Amino acid sequence: VPYMWGTTGFAYNEAMILERLPDAPVDSAAMMLDPEVASQFADCGISILEAPTEVIPQALIYLGRDPNSLEPEDLKAAEEVLQAVRPHIKYYSATKFLLDLPAGELCLAGSWSGDYAVATIRARESGLELPLKYTVPREGGTIWFDAAYIPADAPHPGNAHLFLNFLLRPEVIAAITNDTGYANANRSALPLVVPEYANDPAIYPDEAVMARLHVTFLAGPKAERRRTRAWTRAKTGL
Repeated sequence: VPYMWGTTGFAYNEAMILERLPDAPVDSAAMMLDPEVASQFADCGISILEAPTEVIPQALIYLGRDPNSLEPEDLKAAEEVLQAVRPHIKYYSATKFLLDLPAGELCLAGSWSGDYAVATIRARESGLELPLKYTVPREGGTIWFDAAYIPADAPHPGNAHLFLNFLLRPEVIAAITNDTGYANANRSALPLVVPEYANDPAIYPDEAVMARLHVTFLAGPKAERRRTRAWTRAKTGL
């Protein structure tokens, strides 16, 4: 059953970005994938997600290619895009930006939608009212889903069903959204989600954003090894 869902895009400190580039293309993946643009923000810090299954599809979308392609020529094209911006990237991480973005030590970070919400909360808890924004690029982005499963050999499937039923109660799943900043899949829970999240298009995207989202898939081990190798080369330049 569905648990949480969200999108992959980028979060940024609007003031720091516009100070350096007043006409920054803040609705475009060019912010992170065009070296001419990204170089403008190298001094204030850019991080890219340590997640090849997220970043390589985004590079392919930016290039107008199939985000699920694992064909060598497509992986090579994505690798070249990522290598070109590598000199301007501060680090690759799936977690560190959650501290550095609200602390003002980054101005641009690849991010999941809920983590943008967490970063915003952490900034406020630190007494900072930072103008943090989140964007799914106009070229397109990815949507993902966390789900809860009952294993086929579960020793107590009845109890597992009871737990899932509990988890999906509107008041329960809404409380989880209110705590994590990630959207849930229970429409009946939306009125119980705090307005700060329920009305935030970064967390609950509108139809225009939903229309440009792609679902990505894992391939077999051999194909995934090709993606992992491309990612390693993109990060190291080797």
